[in-house]
Amino acid sequence: MRQQISFCTTSDGVRIAYAVAGSGPPLIRVGGWLTHVERDWGSPVWQHWLQELTHEHTLARFDIRGSGLSDHDVAEQGLEAWFRDLEAVADSLGWKRFSLIGLCQGGPIALLYAFRHPERVNKLVLYNAYTNGAFTPGASERNSEEAEALAAMIKVGWGRKTGAFRELFARRLSPGHDTKQIAWWDELQKTTASPENAVRLWRGFHQIDVRDILPHIHTPTLVAHVENDAWCLSSWVAAWLPNYRKRAFYR
Repeated sequence: MRQQISFCTTSDGVRIAYAVAGSGPPLIRVGGWLTHVERDWGSPVWQHWLQELTHEHTLARFDIRGSGLSDHDVAEQGLEAWFRDLEAVADSLGWKRFSLIGLCQGGPIALLYAFRHPERVNKLVLYNAYTNGAFTPGASERNSEEAEALAAMIKVGWGRKTGAFRELFARRLSPGHDTKQIAWWDELQKTTASPENAVRLWRGFHQIDVRDILPHIHTPTLVAHVENDAWCLSSWVAAWLPNYRKRAFYR
């Protein structure tokens, strides 16, 4: 399967890279950090996802600002900025209606898009998504402290070839994965975002809060989550959405 990489520009002047492959009903994958539209195609972590998603769909995916092939030197990070990234990609594609699959931090970005553009979204799939991060009202003190500690570790250890940080971060992303997948995560750290951008993205992800809009989203939605995930809990999403189906996926 071959993909075509293109670029578009957001309303605030940021250049966003996106890739399109496959054939069939249109689908946009909304990811968070640690994406690279060129390198992900051969990834031992994402390759099987991309093969399946392009089997019966025309799949578009993009790198949010500050990561991958998109602009890295940007003034703004945060949910509103990432919404503009998705909006620019959707408009550039020219698709009138499409489905969205939001992975982890991409979940709330997809939810915000579905809230503001319900006429364009056929279906939603939320995988390992969450409603609010550790730096928002109501988050537990333990979660906030852990997120703060990891922010400090990202600042000093991001992209290092060896050391405890690489192992810790990669294992939290992929518990139980083999050494090949862990090595790929390590390499991706160095190619997709600088330490400064990684910290900005990490803090921005934990400032996400979409709880107020969830009762107003009526798009048919599937909420899926990995059992015993170390990063976030999908039950928060399922509890608020008025129209969803829930299913557990296992590592």
